[in-house]
Amino acid sequence: MKTEIHLGAGTTRQSQEILQLKASDNYTYIYFTNGEELLSSTNLGKLEKRLSKEDFFRVNRSTIINRHYLHLFEFGNLNPKESNVREIHIPRRKKAEFLAHFPKFKALFTLVFLILAHSSFGQWTANTVGGSSGDYGVNGQIKVTSTAGSVGGDNNYQGLIVNNGNFYDAPTFINQAFDNIPTAKLFKAKAGVPFTITMDVIHKYFPDGFFGQNWSTTHQVFLDYFPGDCWGCQPSDWYNGTIRSLTGKNETPWLFDEDIPMTKNAQYVDTFEVPEYWKSRKSTFSQTYTFPVGRTRAWIVIGFREKSYTVYNQNTYTNLIILPIVVEGPTVAQVDSVGVTTQPQIPTMVIHNPPGDNSSTTITNTGTQCRSFEEKLSVSESKEFAGAYKLGYKGSVGFIVALELETYVEFSASGTEGSFETKYNSKEHCVTVSESLTALSNGKGAQNNDLFVGYGIDLAYGFSRRVNIENGQVSVDTGIVYRPLIETYKDFFLTKQGILDDIASKQIIVDDSLNYTVPQRANAQYQINVWQQVLDKNDANIAAAALQTGTPINFSGGSSQSYNTSVAYNSSQSIEVEHYVDTQFGIETGVYFGGSGFKLGAKFTTNKSFGQTQTKTGGQVSDVSVTRYDDDSGDFFDVRIVEDPVYGTPIFIVDSANSRTSCPYEGGIQRDKPKLEINGSASPNITVSNVSLGNAGNFKVKVCNNSAETRDYGFGFVNESIGSDVFISSTAGTGSSPVGESITKLGTITSIPAGGCKTTIYDVNVARRFANSPMSYPNMEFVTFAECEPDIKSSIFATVNFATPPPPTNVSASTKEICAGNSIQLSGNCPVGVPTWYNDPTGGLELGTGSSLTVSPTSNTSYYLGCVANLYNRDRVGVGEIFVTTPFPTLNLTSDLSFNALQIANTTLTATNKINDPARVKYKAGNSLTFNPGFEAKGGSIFEAEIGGCPN
Repeated sequence: MKTEIHLGAGTTRQSQEILQLKASDNYTYIYFTNGEELLSSTNLGKLEKRLSKEDFFRVNRSTIINRHYLHLFEFGNLNPKESNVREIHIPRRKKAEFLAHFPKFKALFTLVFLILAHSSFGQWTANTVGGSSGDYGVNGQIKVTSTAGSVGGDNNYQGLIVNNGNFYDAPTFINQAFDNIPTAKLFKAKAGVPFTITMDVIHKYFPDGFFGQNWSTTHQVFLDYFPGDCWGCQPSDWYNGTIRSLTGKNETPWLFDEDIPMTKNAQYVDTFEVPEYWKSRKSTFSQTYTFPVGRTRAWIVIGFREKSYTVYNQNTYTNLIILPIVVEGPTVAQVDSVGVTTQPQIPTMVIHNPPGDNSSTTITNTGTQCRSFEEKLSVSESKEFAGAYKLGYKGSVGFIVALELETYVEFSASGTEGSFETKYNSKEHCVTVSESLTALSNGKGAQNNDLFVGYGIDLAYGFSRRVNIENGQVSVDTGIVYRPLIETYKDFFLTKQGILDDIASKQIIVDDSLNYTVPQRANAQYQINVWQQVLDKNDANIAAAALQTGTPINFSGGSSQSYNTSVAYNSSQSIEVEHYVDTQFGIETGVYFGGSGFKLGAKFTTNKSFGQTQTKTGGQVSDVSVTRYDDDSGDFFDVRIVEDPVYGTPIFIVDSANSRTSCPYEGGIQRDKPKLEINGSASPNITVSNVSLGNAGNFKVKVCNNSAETRDYGFGFVNESIGSDVFISSTAGTGSSPVGESITKLGTITSIPAGGCKTTIYDVNVARRFANSPMSYPNMEFVTFAECEPDIKSSIFATVNFATPPPPTNVSASTKEICAGNSIQLSGNCPVGVPTWYNDPTGGLELGTGSSLTVSPTSNTSYYLGCVANLYNRDRVGVGEIFVTTPFPTLNLTSDLSFNALQIANTTLTATNKINDPARVKYKAGNSLTFNPGFEAKGGSIFEAEIGGCPN
């Protein structure tokens, strides 16, 4: 096979380069092995004469193929494997001749044509059976599109078209479609989500006399509509009727669940959209379908007939179209609830406070605004399944999977800041401000004063098998289904500071495993995690908004201005939310759970994504009202008003170069800049030592001002740096008063000059309050501060040490062993204070005073000497334990001793007992002491023995 062939217009090619020749009126399309195409002005009949019959075969009136390239065609049909080879129809009159040359294609006439060559992105294109007859150039094709896309995610889907089949034979063809079409090219749907199939039927169309010839040249194909299951049982109707479609989802005993006629949108409309047809007529049909549950195999079967009306062909052809579908989602419509988990609180709106200590932002009655909403179950750090758990609503048993239903779950909330209503389903999240919501400065300005509004709720949950589609693959596993428990709805109105406070309180719960249960601690931790995301994302939103040009606004202290705008959600934001699941409910294999971090618990994590505004109803032009007011004369605000990209509310960016603010400081030039110094020292630290008892430690300070204007500042100390048993005074003021929670003010220093210090030097005195007060007070923090904003301060640190008097000396007892009824003499000296005797090292009753004291103990007793003064109580010094006993004529000791003891016998003492640690024991006898086997003084004990009796 190597012959040079003249193709017209001076073009020649080798015969082995040619795949196929196809007639198009008086022209011929020639397809080559390298993918090229050539439109020749020579008609097919003339070219056929130039071809070798050993190499080429004319299979019908319009097509010649190169018999050496039949390996490119799939066995059982003539649909080519390469995109530059066009499909070929073999007419009945050519069947015998074709099979004689190509016996391996005997299965060609088994009626089934799997269309692979004409798939295109976003549309499946296939030739109809009757329209591909080729008789005198009459052609037809269908184009099928789906709004739900393909399993592979690229909208490249395929189906199956069957010649002369009927709906009752569909199982065979359905199986062939699933068996032969790659998984990634199957049609896709989501359980509960409507999607639309549109089908265009296009036929080549030449009316009578189209070419200006005298003979009849009508080439038309009509749609032959039919009712119900009947194929042609009634007279043909080419203009009225329906195209039948049926749906199924692989459930016995029925092959089809619904019989849904397709809607006729247009009929026999002239078009030129198929280039090789030139002029065509198109009819368009569509229908919206919904599969209620997930299935790995579901289908839509469509049937219609074609009536060919040409001078050469007046036959009727039946088309059965199989659309194989994978439905993603839960495989059942009802699930039992097995447990309850808490969903952390999440904001639905953030209202940013404007600068100015008495400013406010108010969201007025806006009607209802809805934004897109999507929830994903996080399977791992790198993998997410959209909709892997679904919103549900309560049913008669357990609860029913809502599966993207339009039914909303609705809540309402109110607080001192205002009230709002929220509702959501699996696609939308809507907020209605029923009364105005207001963020107030309350004298604090915009710092940490944004208002976060939202809700949390408990969820009942269960498990359901579900079909998943990911990366072009289909899998079945077990997923979470849940429904909100409306009665547990918890709304919140929190400022940024309020969220920070809640984080602190929740952390106490997390850390306390004795008083809180595992679910309580887990839910507290998950709320902390959400709050941290909320604050981080709010900071990021403000930073992103700061790049906007915005609306410039200026106002000064003592003035008030208003500004109105509207709310719109222009960007999306996702928040990761963790839910605690108690493992006692028996989590099934395949559910994507991770460790909760708490014993006996697991968790599932979801990402809630809030998107752009979808609808807005009932709102006014001005949905947001902003009032800016600052009562501090001299403050000036140069502000840009920009839009929060996620929540749509205004954000206020203060120009730091052109603004000056105070009370509170909100950016720009800081008007309050206090400075506290130790007089005569550049160091912020001072130590005062050896302060005599009865006197106060003293040091001196200067109060300065680094601001560019004269200011007044407070002077005082930080409470937590100073104990309660110390007295502090200063010449800066008389008395003391608390400022906020952390500072005690000693006085106000007025008219401190700009860039200088007050000429007055102020004394600070530190005195002990009580005789038992500490002798040293380290690192006491003294501050000068802006009284309206104590966090703006300057500090120095003072340590005051008082001189400590010496302890008691020469403390002793005349003896440490006595018999009951006798006395001993205690003695000792005090360098400072009155010698005072006690029988306790720190408390107890006073026994007497003086350098000596006679006592008569009746049991073992320890005595202590303390030196008592008006301003100081020195630590007591002990004389040791005094042993007291009653003598016996004889003693036979058999009981073990674990305590201090003195045992005396007037004559003999015999011992077989044990002395245990830490006992201190002494045995005495007038005549003899005998220690029999069994006696033992164990390690750690102190034991003495001697001949003798009671001390005098």
